[in-house]
Amino acid sequence: MIATDEPTIGKKHALEFECLVTRRPGLVLAMSDAEYCSNLAAFLNRQGFNVWAASGGVEAISAYLERTGSVDLLLVDADLPDLPGVSFLRRFKTHFPGVPCILRVRNPEAAGGDLRTAGAIVVSAALSPEALADYLWELAAFEFLLEA
Repeated sequence: MIATDEPTIGKKHALEFECLVTRRPGLVLAMSDAEYCSNLAAFLNRQGFNVWAASGGVEAISAYLERTGSVDLLLVDADLPDLPGVSFLRRFKTHFPGVPCILRVRNPEAAGGDLRTAGAIVVSAALSPEALADYLWELAAFEFLLEA
């Protein structure tokens, strides 16, 4: 699924990073709660991202492979039913070590070294959608800077 609404609020972020961001950043989003995933995808799309929503880890990897070159970030729940946390990261990072993977966890302090060792950027599931969008914009701008 791709959210297709025209961005609104996110344009202010795009203006902050206009010298770095040459296109809408692409994001694969995989959440264990389908309704939350759909709502978050629509919100992030309005914030200026191209968002492809996936129902699990395997589908997230497939979405990335289908859109290689268009996806800058992956945001996934740590508790995906088909491919949880560390398993997802190890599988994905083995093949695509340079793509930032943000793992959304309920308790970041308890997220063990396994997640960080596997290459995760760990964020709290308690982050508001607005704070999450700001953080994703910062990561996307950094990725565009590395490409320049």
